[in-house]
Parts: sequence; structure tokens; C-alpha cells
Amino acid sequence: MNDGPKEHAPDALPSPEEERSDLRIPMVAPSLITRSFATLLGALCFGVWLLLGEAESLLATELPPLASLAPLAVALVAIGLRKLWLPSQAQTIVFGETTLTLPRSSTSRRADTLSYQDLRTAVPLVVRREPALVLDSANRTYIYTASDFNHPETWRLVWAELLERVRAGQGGPEHLSRMRALAELCQEITGKRAWFTPRLLVVLAIAFAAQSFLTPPVEVLKHLYAGANSALLVFDQGQIFRVFTANLLHGGLIHLGFNAMGLLFLGTYLERLFGLAPTILLTLATALAGAIASLLGSDALFSVGISTALFGLLGAYLALHLRFGAQLPPPYRQTRRWWITVLALNTAVSVLLPVIDAWGHFGGLLAGLALGLLLLGRQRHFEPPRASATWINLSAAGLVAAYTLAVFFAIHYATGEHPEDEALLAHAMADDADKAALAIESAAQWADYPERRPDAHTYLSTMLTRARAHTDDPYLIWRATTTLRQLAEDLPSPEERRAQELEALGAFERFVRSQPSDDPELRATLAYESFTFEQRYETFVNPDGLSPQRVDWNPETREITWQATSALDVPARYYVLAGAQGQARLLLEGCAPAGAQHRRPAPDAMQSDDVLFLVMSVEDPSCHREDWQLYPLSPESD
Repeated sequence: MNDGPKEHAPDALPSPEEERSDLRIPMVAPSLITRSFATLLGALCFGVWLLLGEAESLLATELPPLASLAPLAVALVAIGLRKLWLPSQAQTIVFGETTLTLPRSSTSRRADTLSYQDLRTAVPLVVRREPALVLDSANRTYIYTASDFNHPETWRLVWAELLERVRAGQGGPEHLSRMRALAELCQEITGKRAWFTPRLLVVLAIAFAAQSFLTPPVEVLKHLYAGANSALLVFDQGQIFRVFTANLLHGGLIHLGFNAMGLLFLGTYLERLFGLAPTILLTLATALAGAIASLLGSDALFSVGISTALFGLLGAYLALHLRFGAQLPPPYRQTRRWWITVLALNTAVSVLLPVIDAWGHFGGLLAGLALGLLLLGRQRHFEPPRASATWINLSAAGLVAAYTLAVFFAIHYATGEHPEDEALLAHAMADDADKAALAIESAAQWADYPERRPDAHTYLSTMLTRARAHTDDPYLIWRATTTLRQLAEDLPSPEERRAQELEALGAFERFVRSQPSDDPELRATLAYESFTFEQRYETFVNPDGLSPQRVDWNPETREITWQATSALDVPARYYVLAGAQGQARLLLEGCAPAGAQHRRPAPDAMQSDDVLFLVMSVEDPSCHREDWQLYPLSPESD
């Protein structure tokens, strides 16, 4: 075996046989930035930019300005990794006497050496809109486009040389005949244009546009009125259409983008390998199976996405490989390593990410595998798809009709008002401890929606009050408090509005009191919320209905006096703002014993021009401290 060029004496010329046995065909030197890499880089940066927007929405806050540089950082990292991956010099295809050395690509450092007998086929195709030569072996498929060589026709020379070497080898004519048969099969399949998959992508784009622009801008209401899948609404309200329409909806542009890319790949491949009607049946039936699995197993409030069908098509693709394996032509046959990687990654993502509906994914995958094997029947040898059986055509047509009917039901539902369903969702979120964050954030968005129903404050207030009891997150407690105060504005009488605000602020104060006292931010928030209440109602926050109180201080004696119009039966905890010129500097927290009056020395941080504002007073039998607890509210008080 000859693995490299032979050495020749200076006065001797190599024979034609020796030249052939050592033929080298160089490829182009790899470029750091190519058109395809630039396109991929742009898509990657755009995806990172979209993720930043999703993160801001999820966190309900603006990210630091430095986060805006994330797309640039990702681009620089990608360019750096590509620089490390690229070979230092141009790769070369080497034709040996009995072996062939093939670079994995013109941009890869790695190459494989295999015998000519290891080649399954060599077929010319169009890849990325340019001529290409596809070489297939048992372990890997190699694709060389015209632009990988210095001359656009060099790939033809590689093809011709390869066929000649195979013919000259042991058993060459028979091997060459098998290679040509597989190449003809590949070209016949690849020549068929996908019909259903691109049209399904258009339907998904239209559904996403309608979902984005024609439904309320509140996430829960958007899913409710768009027709998302929900066990609560399907089983309790009998809204069966959601099992169909949920597969056409998506949770965001990134969700739609990833699913569309996967669907374009798998849908196109399976439409060529199975045929039109079987692919329609596989796509719609496995989407339905995944949605039903999600209903039965998932505890998510809503689920959406065509990934149910995407996993179903993956299962059918696996069925093809299990049945036919090496009979599949390139590039449709995938290696065992490819399958292990794809299945492992998708399983990990489905299980580890809580936002992923694993039940829908695995339900679709198993349904696709089972239906794929059923469609293949007793077929033992792979061949291009022919006319489908009658039951397949009728099943595909029936599913198309069922989905169409479900869409009409969804449109009819979306054009009406459904307060009972809104209330049902609100109570379901409020009663689930695991959905406290979702309930509070949803209620806050809901309260901001200007076109919400006039009576929505009833179930939203209940939703917030119940969800608040299931969490100890300071942000969520504050969010619930401010939203309850906002919803109080919908109440008909001033007394009702004031009572709801007092209840919300009282609950917030009890939560703040239960937190460590070395956290001044919570106290500052309590002071702000209490001060806004005092400004609105011209009285301090008094959720327990204590007698009217006031706080005065004497700069000369440096004493603070607390007094009530009538004696208190139990001790009280009260909060006082101290500041001057309209700027609060300190929050003072003190205890008033049972009685009508008491005096206490002012803290050293008090200044002579400070003014005191009593902002809150609550019953607290455990409050017996004699000194003040101080919380700075501005840098000047440090």
C-alpha cells in the first residue's frame, strides 16, 4: 500500500501507473470569513439579540448597558473558534493505490483514509446552490462543492478519477454497479421538490402573526384567545379544538425560528423519502399525539409549538433507519454517531429546561416511530415513494379537514369574550404554589391592559392575594402589593378602594417585618408605598384601624413624641420618614407601648431642619424595643 508520493531519481520520470497511484488534488485555502459563515454569524448575533429581549421580559427589568455588547462578544468568540478550527494550509485529496484520503471538509483540520471498497457511492448534487460531489462511506458522508477547489470543474475530475480507481480495484465492476445504482436512487429522490413542508411553514408564519398582533398583549390572555393547549380548558370546558390549534402557535420568534429550521430539514427529507400523503399524515398525526401526551402528563398551564410534529418526524426518520439502514442513499442516511448526538441533545434539552414540554416532545417521538414503522409495513428494501395506499390518503385528508375545522373554532372563540375562562385560569394559577411567580406577573400584566374587562379586578385581586401566600420572594410580594393597589382604582367607592390598599400595604408590612432587618431596600420600598398612600388619602397607613396618631420632634431637646387620640390596648410598630426640603433621608422604625403617649430621644442621624412624617402604624404585640431602627434612604444619610 502506498500512503504518500513516491521518491524518484532525478534522471528518471515516474511511470503513468506511479503518477496515478499518487495523485493529489489540492483544495482552496480556507478563508476565515466566507459568505455562509457570515450568514450563520449574522443569524447567531440576531438570536442573541432576541434572547436579550426575552431575558428582559422574563426578568421584568432592563439589563445593564454592558449586556448590549453580548452579540458582538458572541461574534468574536465564534470567529476565534473558527480561526482555531481552520487548517493552517489548504487540504488535499490524495488518491493512493488502494486507499483514498478525504478531508472532512475544506475548512476542517481532520481527514480520513479509507479503501475504495469502503465507498458506497459518489453522486453529483446541487448543494447551497452550486454543483457538489457527495461521497458516502459506511461511517461518514463527504460533500465537496465547486467552490472548494481552485477551478470550478475540479470536482468533476475528482469524480472521474474516483470512478476509475474503483473500477480498477478488486471486484471493481460489481462495486461500481452498486455505487451507480445508489447514486441513481439518490438523484431520483433529491429531484422531488417538497410541497407540503414549505406551505406548512407559511401557515405557521401566518398563525404567529395573528397570535402576535390580534390577541391581547398579556401572555395568559394571548394563549387563551389564540387557542393554546390547556388541560384545564380542554377537560373542564370541553374546548377540544385547542389540541389541534396549539401546534400552529409559538411562544416567541426564537421558538418559531428553531422549529421552522428543524421542520424545513426533516419535513423536506421525509417528503422525499415517504411521499406527500404519508408526510402529511406523519406531521399532523404526531402533532396531535404530542399535544394529547402534553395534556395527560404536563402540569403546564399552556403549551404551544409544532415541536410535537418535529419530534414525530424525527421518530419516523428513525424508523426508516431501523428498517433500511445502509440502503438509504446519501445525504439522507445518518450515522450512528449522528443519531446518538441528536437524541441525547434533544432528550437533555427536553428534560433539563423547565420551559420545554417534554411530554409533548416524547409523545410525538414515540408516535412518529410507531406510525413510521406502520407506514413502511412489510417493505424490506428501500425504494422511492410511489402512489400511497387509499387509507393513507384518506387519513391525511381527514386530518387536514380536522385541523381546518379546529382553526375555524379557534377564530370564533377569539372574536368573543370569555370571562368565565379568564376567571378559571386566574384561580388555577393562584391555587398552585408552583405557579405563584407566573400568577403574580400575569396579574400585573393583566392589570396594565387597558382593555381588560371591568369586572376583572375581582378575580385578579383574589389571584394576587392567594399567590402572595405561596411565595417569599421580595420582588413578587412587592409586585403583588403594587398591583393590588392599582386594581383598587376599579372599585366603585372610595371606602372600598382605601380598604383594599390598606390590606395590601398591611400584608406587605408583615412580610417586610419577617425579613432580616439588615436589608434596607425592603424598608425603603415600604416607606415609598406608604408615603404614596398618605399623599393620596392625606392620612397614614393604618390597616388595623388604630386610633389617629401623630409624631413630633423638638430639635432643641432632641426628643421625638408619639401620641394617639385615644390609648392603644396593645403595642404598635410605626414608621416615620425624616427629611428636609422635600427629600426623605431616613426611615425610622419604632415601637409605641400600650397607652396614649411616649417620648424617646431622637437618633444622632437626625438633623435640626428635619421634618417627620408618620407613614404607617400597625399592631404588633411583640414590639418592645426602646431604641430606633434606622434605614438610610439616600447616599447623603450614610
